[in-house]
Amino acid sequence: MTYIVANWKLHGSQDFVKNYSEILGACLNTAPKEKNITTIICPPFPFLERVALAGVIHGFSAGAQDCSAYESGAHTGDVSASMIKEIGAGYVIIGHSECRQKNPNEHQYISQKILQVQKAGLTPILCVGESLDVHNTGNADSFVLDQLEKALKNYIDLKNILVAYEPIWAIGTGKTATLQDIVYMHRAIKSAPLLKNLNIPILYGGSVKPDNTSEILTLDTVQGVLVGGASLKAETFNFIVKAAF
Repeated sequence: MTYIVANWKLHGSQDFVKNYSEILGACLNTAPKEKNITTIICPPFPFLERVALAGVIHGFSAGAQDCSAYESGAHTGDVSASMIKEIGAGYVIIGHSECRQKNPNEHQYISQKILQVQKAGLTPILCVGESLDVHNTGNADSFVLDQLEKALKNYIDLKNILVAYEPIWAIGTGKTATLQDIVYMHRAIKSAPLLKNLNIPILYGGSVKPDNTSEILTLDTVQGVLVGGASLKAETFNFIVKAAF
């Protein structure tokens, strides 16, 4: 299985969803039948149900960009995993670097969020990755493995999870980790004590573009990509999707 995930971040409109879905759907209709590709669109919450409904028609799945660590209660502004499930989404991004940066305490809630997502019958997409400062110290692998350990420390169904490695220094900067960097970090993640021998799908994210997707997906340690800015134009995202054909 190859996963192609679009993170729209804080972008979109009702018309955007309609046009994007039709263009992407036309692309997905050309996918070879023997290819096992899952395409996931993660819009802002107001458009999540529209994306989920469009996905039924056009052949893609919907995912949320985050969720609450709580099932219900006095948590103004939160959206629970069960609510996300009810409107037709199948995935939730957890621990994206932008969420971690906005909330320094985010790491304390990631494990609970994953539990809530799995309890609701959804699949979490756990994001991990290091800053440029950490990368330059040569300790990226130990930093990322520590993130994984903290996120997965509770009872979590490790057969129902995706992990996305996103080097923070390569998100929205135009910089991309070298193929050697990607292979090294993905191997480190796959060999983490909690994940070893489980064959968990590992996605790469960080300035993924049409001109580098093909070579990234040729790596045997990569089972998909998490796409940010390059996913905001359907025509551009189609080239990324076709790289998995």
